[in-house]
Amino acid sequence: MLDAQTETDHRDQPSPPASVDGGDGADLTPSVDPAPAAADSTAPTPLGQALGPGWRSADLAGANGFVQLLARAVHQFHIYPPTSPLCLDVIAACHKALAAVTGEDKFTFRVTPGQLFVREVALATTPTVSSELIRKLHRAHVAEVTFDRGTPVRDLSRFCIDVSHIQGASPEEVTFAEQLVDHGVTAIDARMVDRPEVLEVGTPTATVSELINHERLRRQERALAGGQVHHLYPPDKGWVRIDPTVALESVSLVDLAIIVDDPSAIAAMLMRLTGENPVSPEERDTALAKKFTEVAAIFAAAEPSLARVLFAKLARTVLNLDPARRKDLLKQTILPGLLDGRVDGSVLVDFPDVDLAEALCLLLDLETAAPEVLSTALDRLALPDERRKALVPMLNDQLQSVAQQEHHGTNLALEGYANKLLRVEADEDKSFAEYTSFDLAMDPQSAAVADGVRDVIAATDVTVEQIACLKRLVRLEPDPRLVEIFLGRSLNVARAFEASDRWQDFAEMLSGYRVLGDSLRESRPDVGDAITQALSAFCTIERATQFGELHERGGESRALAALMLEALGPYAAEPLARAIDKPGLRSKGRALADLMADHAAMLAPALALCLDGCGPPARRAILRVLGLAGHGYEI
Repeated sequence: MLDAQTETDHRDQPSPPASVDGGDGADLTPSVDPAPAAADSTAPTPLGQALGPGWRSADLAGANGFVQLLARAVHQFHIYPPTSPLCLDVIAACHKALAAVTGEDKFTFRVTPGQLFVREVALATTPTVSSELIRKLHRAHVAEVTFDRGTPVRDLSRFCIDVSHIQGASPEEVTFAEQLVDHGVTAIDARMVDRPEVLEVGTPTATVSELINHERLRRQERALAGGQVHHLYPPDKGWVRIDPTVALESVSLVDLAIIVDDPSAIAAMLMRLTGENPVSPEERDTALAKKFTEVAAIFAAAEPSLARVLFAKLARTVLNLDPARRKDLLKQTILPGLLDGRVDGSVLVDFPDVDLAEALCLLLDLETAAPEVLSTALDRLALPDERRKALVPMLNDQLQSVAQQEHHGTNLALEGYANKLLRVEADEDKSFAEYTSFDLAMDPQSAAVADGVRDVIAATDVTVEQIACLKRLVRLEPDPRLVEIFLGRSLNVARAFEASDRWQDFAEMLSGYRVLGDSLRESRPDVGDAITQALSAFCTIERATQFGELHERGGESRALAALMLEALGPYAAEPLARAIDKPGLRSKGRALADLMADHAAMLAPALALCLDGCGPPARRAILRVLGLAGHGYEI
């Protein structure tokens, strides 16, 4: 009998190993212990005891110091904004303490409900550590946190912010580890607690046990022959509790498919392995639709004769679905899988002829399919000649019915289309039906669109598209280090605008990045700062002088200078002032001063900040700009 007791809390228990082979019959599923592992009863090493080779008592003190500073940083980020000096100071101290921790290249602590451990040694638990680290990380189901010794300040800050925002966790929410990845944290790794699923199955009969043993021996023989092992599901999922009298040391997914004997129930179990828990019969039908590809892959991994039995059961289950759900499953999963050569389509072989003909004709509902594709589908099924001959008249009747409904006057007989297909005779027959089917389905409108795509590609401005792509990456990327790389590439590409006097495109690119940096200032301040620094470094004294030369020419050149200055905004203020002060550029000083005066309201706030560091020529120009800017600059 299966132990049906309520699942205990496995958060602090080790998970069983798993091995999954995505190939043709090797172990496809997590190896499962006959009973859940008991909680670790080994007492932690007392404080002050040696941590192992390479560790000293000073190392434990350093680990304690770093963890306490980390908890304090989480507390500060919970109270103050990230730009507060209180947050910046504690993060700097935390970064220094992490670098001082000796022993290994990575520092790892394990989280339990009331304690943090380093190498099974309990760290000192202060009220701050308990409330800001232990409770929050445990509430988020974090089992272990690993820091690289060279973790940058930015990653430490982001980690503390995310921890400070922890309120709780549920299976539907994004995990804490996924949050770190989404925020671009690469030097800190959070491992979530193992949450195994207890799957309730019946006691296998003698016949089922014999089948399981046969499959296990076959997989072992294939494993000895070599081959790569892949996981179909996470290795910490899939505990099956079996009566101790049953001689099964582990249960694979193929074994589970043999024991359960119900494809819908298997699909429901697979949903539980991915964090879902279908309960009602309607949800179990939905589970089959969602997990049909996985169920088919598990069945296909069995021995061929057993696989055919399993696929026959799967076919009956599909046919027993309500008509609407069955039609959706056929059109979205089974029929596309058949045309693509996947195992999903194998279930159609076990359909009765009438149901098979009706299912294949659903291919005509696809937007890009033509009637010839039915011949391709028949080829994929590899039916015996007798069954194919019996099936063709049924398909012809279906096609003629479709033709009458759509008022077609042509003959849609399947064999008539099949005879028109191009075939190449070589060592083996090669069918090009799948290509001709879709080519013949192109109407004049589709051909015109295809021709238009070629013309659009020829007319595409590659430089503009490169910059647009890089700008979208900057908008999405949370890591400021990668943002700096994307910005550098954008500005390098944009120099082609400058070299070819495409000032309009140049200004639009700079203005777009300035607006993007302002919009990200609140949600992602580190990315906003990276954009600010890149634009500030790009606006050099030489470029500021170039703006003055354009302004001095008058006419359209003056309008271009104004356009560039508006694109850069306040980032151009300091370079303009420094250009006026530069001895070799003082001949351009009047043009630069006039340019600044024309944009006094925009440049005045930034110019006021650099007034004290300027020479007399720039000061005179800045004072003039401040006067033109209006009230607020009297001081």
